[in-house]
Amino acid sequence: MKIHTPNSSTLLSIIFLIAFSFIQGKDYDISGKVVDSNGEKVGKVTVLLLDKSELEVQSTTAKGSGKYKFKKVLSGTYIVSVDAGELGKGSKKIEVEKKEFKRYRNCSKIKNPPTVVEEAL
Repeated sequence: MKIHTPNSSTLLSIIFLIAFSFIQGKDYDISGKVVDSNGEKVGKVTVLLLDKSELEVQSTTAKGSGKYKFKKVLSGTYIVSVDAGELGKGSKKIEVEKKEFKRYRNCSKIKNPPTVVEEAL
C-alpha cells in the first residue's frame, strides 16, 4: 500500500464502519475500518475510544487492513478518534444503545488543518 503526503488542500476521508454487537447483556464490541479519501485502507494508525468528556476509555492500533476493534464497551456516548499522522485526524461521536445489535456507517472528512465536516453516506 502506498500512502502519499497530502498538501494543505487535500481531503482525507476516514470512514468508520462501526458495528455494535451485544455481549452478556451490557457489553458491546465496536469494530470499524479506517480508509483514506480514495477508499484505500489506512493501517497501523492509532484509534481511540473516548468518553463524552473526551477521556480515553480504550485505545488500539488499526491492523494493516485498516480494521480495528474495541471490546467490552458499555452502553453510552463515545467519540471514536483516529490519528493518521501526516494524513490527518478524524473523530466521530457515536452512541452505544441497549439493543441487541446496532450498525452505523459514518464518514468524516478531514481538512488540513483538521476540521470535521459530517457527511451522510
